[in-house]
Amino acid sequence: MNLIKNILYLIGSFIIFFLGIVFYGIFLARTADSLKSSLFKRGIKEITKPVIVIDKSDYKLSLYSDSTLIKNYKIILGRVSSKRIDIRSTPIGIYKVCNKIEKYKYHKLIKLNFPNSSCATELFMEKKISKLDYKRIINTETSNDCLPDELQFIENFGLQGIGEYDLIFKNLPFVFNWTNGSVALSNNDIDELFSVCHIGTQVTIRE
Repeated sequence: MNLIKNILYLIGSFIIFFLGIVFYGIFLARTADSLKSSLFKRGIKEITKPVIVIDKSDYKLSLYSDSTLIKNYKIILGRVSSKRIDIRSTPIGIYKVCNKIEKYKYHKLIKLNFPNSSCATELFMEKKISKLDYKRIINTETSNDCLPDELQFIENFGLQGIGEYDLIFKNLPFVFNWTNGSVALSNNDIDELFSVCHIGTQVTIRE
């Protein structure tokens, strides 16, 4: 009987602790400025030249209007890997938006051109792609198009929402990486980015 009580006590304590973390995360989220508010504070009416910089080590996405910082966002990444190109790991590099998908399994998707020309050179030198595929990647980057499925390496790599579990994951005050390598934001945050990004927008991912 005492064993059952102890188990129930531990389960109850864990639930209370978890809910406390979630509610604390909700409090932090509500204190953050909206994109509209951030623009107003800087005296900017609209973002004419959006630039995105992602710092993996800080789990932070920074949105700029040209060279002016507008807003920082909390992000979720793929698994940690020592390799530059690794399935389910978020790759560093300079990419471009090649497509915007409004209805996606994780709410919305801002798709990026991965692998880019720099990655293609590395893959070609390692004999992981043919010379023809190398040229296809280079040509696709020049035209701001997305790569065909067989050359993507990471399916639908880009900036995405969380989807149906948004309420839980966006309010965690700690980082839990779960994506396929894409950069995930709360559904509301990806909505904001979706409204200002366009085809060709530069996205830099760095360590």
